[in-house]
Amino acid sequence: MSNALSKPFDTKGLLKFTVPSVIMMVFISIYFMMGSILAGQYINEYALSAISVVFPFISLALAVSIMYSTGANAIISANLGAKDIQKAKENFTTITILAGITGICFMIIALCFTE
Repeated sequence: MSNALSKPFDTKGLLKFTVPSVIMMVFISIYFMMGSILAGQYINEYALSAISVVFPFISLALAVSIMYSTGANAIISANLGAKDIQKAKENFTTITILAGITGICFMIIALCFTE
C-alpha cells in the first residue's frame, strides 16, 4: 500500500490539490457578482451599496470557515490515520466549539454595526 503524500511533489500534484479550491472560489465570485448586478439593475443603488459594504465581511467569514474546515480535516485525518479515534473525536469537538465561538463573535460584531 503506497501513501499518496510520500510520492515526489511536482506541478501535476500541485494542480491536483489546488484546482478544486480555485474552481470553488471562481463560482463564489460569480455568485457575488451576479447578486450585485441583479441588485443594481432591478432593485436600486442602495441595495448595490449595501452589498458592496457587506461583501468584505462575508469574504472574511468565508475565509475563516475555509481555514477551520481545512485545518480540521488535516488534524482529524492525521489522528484517524494513526488509529487514534479518541484523539480525533476530541479534536473534532474542540474545533467545533472554537468555530461556534468564532461565529458568535462575528454575530456580535455584526450586531454592533446595525442600527
